[in-house]
Amino acid sequence: MVGTRTSDRPVILNRSFNSVGEIGYTFRDDPWRSLDFFSASKGVSTSADAGLLDLFTVNDTTNNIVGGRVNLNTQNTAVLQAIFNNTTADPTGRTPGASVLSNPSAMATNLVAYTAANPLVNKDQLVTRFGPNLPSGATVGGPFGSVDEQNVKSCREACIRALADVGQTRTWNLMIDIVAQAGRYPPSANSLDQFVVEGERRYWLHVAIDRFTGQVIDEKLEPVRQ
Repeated sequence: MVGTRTSDRPVILNRSFNSVGEIGYTFRDDPWRSLDFFSASKGVSTSADAGLLDLFTVNDTTNNIVGGRVNLNTQNTAVLQAIFNNTTADPTGRTPGASVLSNPSAMATNLVAYTAANPLVNKDQLVTRFGPNLPSGATVGGPFGSVDEQNVKSCREACIRALADVGQTRTWNLMIDIVAQAGRYPPSANSLDQFVVEGERRYWLHVAIDRFTGQVIDEKLEPVRQ
């Protein structure tokens, strides 16, 4: 090891895991190797550990399907950018200029562009498909702001850690805007647009639907008060 390259040294958390993606810090049986959500060659993933993202969880639940999480195939860049904002790239602080993701907007844009043409089926495809296809080269306007952020393992896996627990590919999350009005028609009314509104209530109905079976797995009715 090069003594001055402290950013390449193993990460020791000394705390519990905050997300499934953090198991990338775990040592495996090979000397100097940790679980791999990073390696790729010529745009193809060479990781043998990606499937662990779909196998493990840090949340205690008996539900096989969970509603309310972000669809990894969403085309809403602002939602993904909000997830990437302030995502820790290097938890040790040893990598200069890579304490957090440098350009969350560009990372979100790249994910949206990729899934528009190649929808993800499982979370492991963040590693096997999306990761290897991120643009190479550390540029100001790209998803990586420095060479270390692009090449140091703990930094390169930051986007995987950010999405591993809040993302899913199986559930549709829908919001239905419901406006219920009470009122009357005057005696002279001869069309529907002459309805006189005397009272109104508005609700947002949040529904999670299993896209495989069509089953409603969760719903929440939220009153909107203006």
